[in-house]
Amino acid sequence: MQIAKNGSVGFETIQQNDSTQNFKLVEENEIDGEIGVAALFHAGRRLNVGSLELGAHLSVGTGVSLGEEVRARMLYGGGIAFGKKNQLTFDIFRATGYVDRLGKQGIENGFDYVYLEKPTVLVKQLQSDWGISVGYMFNF
Repeated sequence: MQIAKNGSVGFETIQQNDSTQNFKLVEENEIDGEIGVAALFHAGRRLNVGSLELGAHLSVGTGVSLGEEVRARMLYGGGIAFGKKNQLTFDIFRATGYVDRLGKQGIENGFDYVYLEKPTVLVKQLQSDWGISVGYMFNF
């Protein structure tokens, strides 16, 4: 699953003297994409396409992104399933959750500004993005 890119910044420590340090922001590569696990509820219909056992369904559920930081996601979308009792599913969904973005302080000051203390410049924003999943479903 993927949500809009998470921002990522590092800090460069500038030693002033034995007891004083200043800090500068260092731009890091943004993390592009996420991988995670999901628990989805499916509701749909069986489709008779010759000898193929197919189904089309809508999906809703929760997911967990297993990246640098574990984050909860809300998933909703649809897909197809192959099989009768044991089914292989393919889903396209919209994932909504919080991501880290560079906050107003970091944008205004830029990466050349020297901070007296280590700043908190990342803020959490609620965003959505598209994702895909491949899964298994047992039909009772």
